[in-house]
Amino acid sequence: MNQWSVGFDAAGDASACRLLWDSEIGKTVEFRAGLKDATWIIGSTQWNIPADVKTVVTVVDTQRQYHVPGQFFDKTHLQLWKPLDDAGAGAIRNLVTQAFAGRPDLTLSFSGGEPDWVVPISRVAPLYPNFVQCMRQLSNGTADKVATDTTQPF
Repeated sequence: MNQWSVGFDAAGDASACRLLWDSEIGKTVEFRAGLKDATWIIGSTQWNIPADVKTVVTVVDTQRQYHVPGQFFDKTHLQLWKPLDDAGAGAIRNLVTQAFAGRPDLTLSFSGGEPDWVVPISRVAPLYPNFVQCMRQLSNGTADKVATDTTQPF
């Protein structure tokens, strides 16, 4: 079963296409791609993150290792690679593009006591047409619903 889904998040100027992984055990990984920016958010229902927290998450694939800054998004989510400029957004867009091209799964290692996560990013390729459709709608300024392979409430 593929735990990935694509959806359209209509939020005015901040509208975005969402690529979401739901582990079904409380962990989520979400990539939001807007016309001007991109966001990477990870979360766990078990977390209670203080508002001023900053940390580093190590992202590992079969060839590389990245030390990615993370910061408070809300009490159960961290925002990774918060783009203060286009460099962070470019890195996130590159990661999603590579995922659709068959990038290997990612391991997320945390500086605290959270066990490592394996994020099955290699499974997003079948959702590429849905993501392209969503991005087209975003660039056309329409908020029509995007067909997804799952029935998620977004």
